[in-house]
Amino acid sequence: MKYPLVFSNRHYVFEIDGKSMLLDTGSPSSFFFENPGKIEVGNKSFQLKASPIPGMKENTEKLVDEKVDGIIGLDIISLFTVVIEKDICFFDIAEIADEEQLKKIENLREYHKDHGTIEFTDKFEGMRDAITVPLKTARGILSFDAEVNGRLVTAFLDTGASNSYAAPSVLAGLESSGTTEDYFALQNEWDTSRVYYNVETKIAGKDFKLRFCTNPRIQGAYNLPEDTAIMGAEELYFDTLVIDISGKKMILV
Repeated sequence: MKYPLVFSNRHYVFEIDGKSMLLDTGSPSSFFFENPGKIEVGNKSFQLKASPIPGMKENTEKLVDEKVDGIIGLDIISLFTVVIEKDICFFDIAEIADEEQLKKIENLREYHKDHGTIEFTDKFEGMRDAITVPLKTARGILSFDAEVNGRLVTAFLDTGASNSYAAPSVLAGLESSGTTEDYFALQNEWDTSRVYYNVETKIAGKDFKLRFCTNPRIQGAYNLPEDTAIMGAEELYFDTLVIDISGKKMILV
């Protein structure tokens, strides 16, 4: 079954069973922010607990810029193949002569909404011209191999992350590209001046230029070694994203 999806401010939010839920591969469990209750996902029913963190609903809604009732985490995601399909509005950059206009369009990545669908299914037929990325599980989080700034890293897939992150040693030698707002859910805190970098990145042999921040608190909270990165949803901004845990793969189209 497919559910309506909004990609809002770098996060996947979808309407399901009368609730607005955030897809968070970085969360080991699913929960409602407030009252516990049942939810129907795909062809299965789940009883969810309430979040133990006060104020998490308000902060998440501020971050996502959407109403959010709770989190769908790995406990549910791992039972399905998750297929995300987005309806994208494309800009013809060649037709834009005004540099200030171009900057405004680039900034739409900060606060924009694209619509589509999300499906929780038992079967996915595959797609032509797709990038297939082998998935692993490390430290209880989905991960894959990537090359960031010329360095091989283990990239943890966290669609609930405010930004993407890498250790300072991975981003050594780069000039910052600006600052961004950052919400650290584990401590329910905000950082409004997080420095980010536009970084040459290679995933499954394909070249990308992706945005990474450093955040020692997140590295420390997960006890991550220096040769790791955390990949948020924006960096996997494709028309179609498939997360197939049982098949140990991620598909990007």
